[in-house]
Amino acid sequence: MSLISNTMNKTKEAKTTKVKNHIADEYKSKLDYLILGIKDSEKEILVGCEKELLRGLREVEKGSFTISKALYEAQEALASYNGGTFYKWFESLGLKKTFVYMALKRYKMHLKYNDKKILEFKDRTITDISKLEKELEPGQIKEVLKDPNPSEKIQELKNELSVRRTSKKELDFQEIKKYDFLSETFYKKIKEISLKDKQELEKHFKKIEKILKNLDY
Repeated sequence: MSLISNTMNKTKEAKTTKVKNHIADEYKSKLDYLILGIKDSEKEILVGCEKELLRGLREVEKGSFTISKALYEAQEALASYNGGTFYKWFESLGLKKTFVYMALKRYKMHLKYNDKKILEFKDRTITDISKLEKELEPGQIKEVLKDPNPSEKIQELKNELSVRRTSKKELDFQEIKKYDFLSETFYKKIKEISLKDKQELEKHFKKIEKILKNLDY
C-alpha cells in the first residue's frame, strides 16, 4: 500500500512540475529588447528575471490576502476580550501596529465593496479611500475602484472636495458678515478660525443682535 501511495505522490509531483514548466515555457515578455539594444545573452537572463518577479508578485498578492484575512479573523475572535488583547496577540508575533491595522483596513474595505482589487492597492491609496468615504457616497467610492487608474481618480475627487469646502467656507463667512455691527478687524479675525468655530460664533451673534435690538441699539 505504501509503495502505491509513494508512486501516486511521485506521479502527482511530476505532473505539477510539468505544468509549471509548461507555463514558464509559454511566457512571452512584453518588452522589446531589440529596441533597447540588449543582446540575446542578456535578454535570456532578463526574461528569466521577469518570470521570477511575476511569480514572486503573485505569491505576495496571495500572501497579502492570507495575512489580512487571518488578522481580521483573529481580531473578531478577540473582540469580546479586554481592550489590548488583540494588540498583545499580534505584538507577540513580532508584527507592527501600523502594518496590522493597514492590513485590517484593506481587508475590511475588500469585504465592504466585495472587490479583491483592493488587496493590491498601495497603503496610500487605501488611506485616501478611507478619507474619501467620510465625504462621498458608497457609489462614488465604487467608481474609484472601477477606474483603471484609481490614484488619478482619487486625486480628481480630492480636488473637487477641496473646491467644495472652500466655497462652503466663503458662504459661511458671508453669512456671518451680515451682522454689520461687527468691525472690519473682527471680520479679518473670523477668516482665521475654523468652520466649527464660525458656526458657534454665529449662534452667539444672533443672541447679541437680539439683545441689541431690545436695547434699541
